Amino acid sequence: AAASIAQVHFAKLHSGEEVAVKILRPNIEKQIARDMQMFYWLAKIVERKNQRMKPFEVIATLEETVKMELDLRLESASASLLKENFANWPGFYVPQIYWQHVSQKVLVMEKVSGIKIDDREAIIAAGFSPDVILELAAKSLFKQVFDDGFFHADLHPGNVFVNNRGEIVPIDFGIMGQLDPKSRMYI
Repeated sequence: AAASIAQVHFAKLHSGEEVAVKILRPNIEKQIARDMQMFYWLAKIVERKNQRMKPFEVIATLEETVKMELDLRLESASASLLKENFANWPGFYVPQIYWQHVSQKVLVMEKVSGIKIDDREAIIAAGFSPDVILELAAKSLFKQVFDDGFFHADLHPGNVFVNNRGEIVPIDFGIMGQLDPKSRMYI
């Protein structure tokens, strides 16, 4: 879904750092507003058939999430907080955000490269143990959820890489979750 909201291009800063530049698509806010109107119209139809599904609540949650993704400053802040939470924590690397270039419609972060986390053969060919990578991924997720209460909520293979040091590297911080201490204890 994020690919329909923004595009990512690679560039080099005047200072020499290679970066990924995420830019919101032109007029995307208007398109999303039209889509939301259609979703609410469909919710009205669904609610007539089945009120237990609570379609308006589902659409409202979707709308809230999408609106947050339309402000790349929030995504930048999420990446920065996750990076701070993992400072001095081995095996997990969050790319640097270049705040001086960030705006509501533009995010600039360190360009990262690596192997998609689900490419077992490439991980082995690079000299890494899939079991060690799996352990790092699990420990990093548990740290996010249980220790920090702030976690990357879009961890599919397109958003998680293994870099040349064998570290887990997440990207795309548009959808993050939070859990209060009571919820963490319950889980």
